[in-house]
Amino acid sequence: MAPAKMKGRTLFAKTRLANQIALAMTVLTLGFILIVGGLSYTITRKQLIEDQEIALGNQAGLYAQQSGNTLRAIASTMEQLAENALVLKALADPVTRQTALAPFLKDFSSINEVPVTVLITDGDGQSIVENGPWPDPSRAWSRPVLETGERHAAIATADEGDYLLVAEPILSSRAQLPKGALLYTVSLTQVQARLPPLGGAGLALRLVHSARNATHEDDPPAPNRLSHTAPLAVPAVLQPLGLGVEVSADRGILTDSLNRLFALHATLAAAMALAVFILARTGAHYLSQPLSEMQSVARRVIATGSLDHRFAARGSFEIEQLGCVFNEMLDQLRHAYRQLYDRADSEAERNRALATANSLLEQEIQERQRIEAALRESEERLRLALEATQQGLYDLNVQTGDVVVSPHYARMLGYEPDAFQETNAAWIARLHPDDHEQVARTYQLYLNGDIPEYRVEFRQRTRADDWIWILSLGSIVRRDERGRPLRMLGTHADITRRKQAEADLAKTLEELRIAELRQRELLALTRREQGRLRALLAAMNVGILFEDNQQCVEYLNPAFLRMWAIDETVDLNGRPIRNILEHSNHRFARPDHASCFVLQVQDTHQLSERCEIDLYDGRILTQMSYPVTDAEERVLGRLWLYEDITHERQTAQQLLYMAERDPLTGLSNRHSFQKHLEQKIASSLREGHKFAVIYFDLDEFKTINDSFGHRAGDMVLVRTAGEIATHVRTTEMFARLGGDEFAILSTLGGGYDPGALPARIVETVSAIPFRFRSTHLRLTASVGVAIFPEHGDNVEELVAHADTAMYQAKNQGKNTWALYDPHRDSSEAIKRRLNWTGRIAQALDGELFDLHFQGVYHTEDRALSHLEVLLRMRNPEQPEFPILPGQFIRLAEKSGQVLDIDRWVLKQSISLLGHNPELPPLAVNLSGRTFDDPTLPHFIRRLLAEYEVAPRRLFVELTETAAVSDIQDAQRFIEAIQQVGCGVCLDDFGSGFSTFAYLKYLNVKVFKIDGLFIRDLPNNYDNQVFIRAMVEMARGLHKTTVAEFVEDAATLDMVRELGVDLAQGYHFDRPCAEHPALTIC
Repeated sequence: MAPAKMKGRTLFAKTRLANQIALAMTVLTLGFILIVGGLSYTITRKQLIEDQEIALGNQAGLYAQQSGNTLRAIASTMEQLAENALVLKALADPVTRQTALAPFLKDFSSINEVPVTVLITDGDGQSIVENGPWPDPSRAWSRPVLETGERHAAIATADEGDYLLVAEPILSSRAQLPKGALLYTVSLTQVQARLPPLGGAGLALRLVHSARNATHEDDPPAPNRLSHTAPLAVPAVLQPLGLGVEVSADRGILTDSLNRLFALHATLAAAMALAVFILARTGAHYLSQPLSEMQSVARRVIATGSLDHRFAARGSFEIEQLGCVFNEMLDQLRHAYRQLYDRADSEAERNRALATANSLLEQEIQERQRIEAALRESEERLRLALEATQQGLYDLNVQTGDVVVSPHYARMLGYEPDAFQETNAAWIARLHPDDHEQVARTYQLYLNGDIPEYRVEFRQRTRADDWIWILSLGSIVRRDERGRPLRMLGTHADITRRKQAEADLAKTLEELRIAELRQRELLALTRREQGRLRALLAAMNVGILFEDNQQCVEYLNPAFLRMWAIDETVDLNGRPIRNILEHSNHRFARPDHASCFVLQVQDTHQLSERCEIDLYDGRILTQMSYPVTDAEERVLGRLWLYEDITHERQTAQQLLYMAERDPLTGLSNRHSFQKHLEQKIASSLREGHKFAVIYFDLDEFKTINDSFGHRAGDMVLVRTAGEIATHVRTTEMFARLGGDEFAILSTLGGGYDPGALPARIVETVSAIPFRFRSTHLRLTASVGVAIFPEHGDNVEELVAHADTAMYQAKNQGKNTWALYDPHRDSSEAIKRRLNWTGRIAQALDGELFDLHFQGVYHTEDRALSHLEVLLRMRNPEQPEFPILPGQFIRLAEKSGQVLDIDRWVLKQSISLLGHNPELPPLAVNLSGRTFDDPTLPHFIRRLLAEYEVAPRRLFVELTETAAVSDIQDAQRFIEAIQQVGCGVCLDDFGSGFSTFAYLKYLNVKVFKIDGLFIRDLPNNYDNQVFIRAMVEMARGLHKTTVAEFVEDAATLDMVRELGVDLAQGYHFDRPCAEHPALTIC
């Protein structure tokens, strides 16, 4: 195989260039023709087949439409025949029906020129009459038609071919089941025969269906035929049969056309290839002729060795141009040959000149050796002189940067002379960074001739990595013919000590200058501070008096003069302080007390105690004094401070009153009630008295809130409290515990009926008329009574039994009162409360509590600020509906379990923060009973340390009513929480009081506006005014506001416009256990 290939290549190589070019052009042209012809043949063939298929589809669709019209006409006629009144009437008379129907059916033997065979049967499927021979003896149609009343269609086969069998039920308007059946057959061969014949050779038409391929016995279309089937548009009963028309064409006719097309393409290709070969052969011969002539010239040059032969160029084609280049190459070769001959002569002459130069060089070397000996002697004398003056010598080649230095130069830098090699680059590398620019500038100026001498001071790094100061002197000793410097000699001297002395002197001078400047600044600062201090003291509301060591006035501010009503025009400076108050217009409420304490102190070196001074006009002043000493603890005098605390004392009394009152009704609140109950129990135990605890609430009060709104409910509570208060004695206590629950502490004297007051309460409530939205209502009350000490000797028992008695009254039908009956204390309400106590304990032990989270967002950019933690109890009966805190927290507060719940929530929340460092801060709600647990702040601190949580990531939320109802305990608790480092938020702000003065005593940074003000905010102008006032107050106190119950975008826009900082509600997200902020972590 390999020799054959080699032989073919040799033969091709021996072929003339003209023939090679002609063959190559012919092969490329033939390949192009084959590719184009093949693509043309393929596209033409595909287009012919697609056109044939489209034509078959159009013909099949036309015939399918005609056949479908025929079958629809037959089916419509038969359907109307089955509903014909004559047929229904004939079937009803078994005697005359055959005689009546036979002539009638003859009219339906042919429809649209298609023969139709019709058969009518009775309700049992027995034949009654037919209009021709019936081809189908089977009864497959009877069950669906006669039993269910459905229409039936099928394809059957007979000797004449396939036919269509259809059975129609004959129904009357009264009968449930068919009274008979109308059957008809249609020969599909006859339907096909009615179609017009196909035009064109090789076309075939068939009527097909899903049961068989065709209506005649011919073979199905062969693979060498193109076919298209179009479905018939027939009634619904015939559609499952899959009737259609198939039109096919013979592929052979199409193939013959394609073969003729192929022969035409082949003939054209052969003719084009031959023409290309002839044209390419002629052109190639014309192009290759100059190459043959050039080859002949080259052979003559080689044979004769003469470069005088030339190619005769006769044209401008590239090959003729190549001949011209060939001639130029011969000219260059001849010229190069002549130059080579001339160069040989010049080399011989140069060798003779070199011999003469060598002789002269030997003489010069001898003279240089004599001069170098003299130079060494001179250098030795210079070295001795430099060592004597402690200077180092350097010899610099300005052009190359090479430097020759003296041994002392090396020792000056801490190097051994034998191991030291100086270069210009090494010298620059040892320069101090701060000296680079100065040295380079001086050196360049000297080289340029701009300065007369080279003198510069700089620092150099020694071998010990220290810095020494160098004084460098230098002079250019040699220049070239253009005046450029070639060689520079100079010395280096160590001036470190001189520089250190200069630096010390400069430092001393700078310190003196700074001290003088500082003294001037301190003097100016002292004067400014004195001015500021005087202005500050003059602007303060605290009265200030400063006395010197002689107990005379040295300074007092305007507030002191105003506080004591002293005329500001009187100059009191320098006067004894014991005479100061003689100029005052105020009188003391207790002169004896004032004479002992006002401006009096026993030991001038001690801090005096704080004392209060009562003035005759009712104002109260506080007095404090401090000794003033200098830096050496020497007493300079004493400072007296006075402050008017009248307003604070009034505010405290107001807050104390508000803390014990219900803001809606003005009655005592739950906290005050419990405190009075404890006092009542203690006094009754000492004195042996009895008293009654009366509990009552309004029946169906929730209906009023739900139907008429909370404003209507508040009006009911106020009206009820006012009416009942008229029946309460001044020695009794009347309180609102919350919601619609009220309580009364009633003293029971001798002969006093314990049921008198409860009966009046029931009667009074039922007699109060109410009118809401044109609706007249009357409420009722259920009252429960517990007697001390029969029904309990402590707060918990009395309250629980009074509450139980109230539910006993409800169980009696409401609108009555009941005395606590221990035998009836197994009511459903008591069982339910006891059950809740057990469920809460079980939830704490069995981890049945879950934490849900709701986001609190910034109103400006909707960014997440923190998450509020909400407690849920799992509901075993309905796991998908957890139990909300409102169902068990109130009972947990009564049983004391709420403290355990608070600790559980805190532990779970802090643990979650510890395991998720990226989690936003969490806000935990705590009960008002938390104030009774002084160890809770320590518990929080221990958990934060255990889980390594920053205290600022935890917020504690307290309700406003809980905080203000026990403001002193709340104040202590909030301070303890803030000492831990956690933030405190006041929840439900605005729900309990009409004044915000208590915020001065509750140092909270965040308060959450009660949801009652947020609901329907865009439509409630009053709430908008309230919230705007709250926000303005918060901004003045530098506190953050939160709006809850933000349910839609309109409310969010409104709270943002009003200036609320944060918001939460269903508009952002709903409380859930799997908050998106948890998944991000």
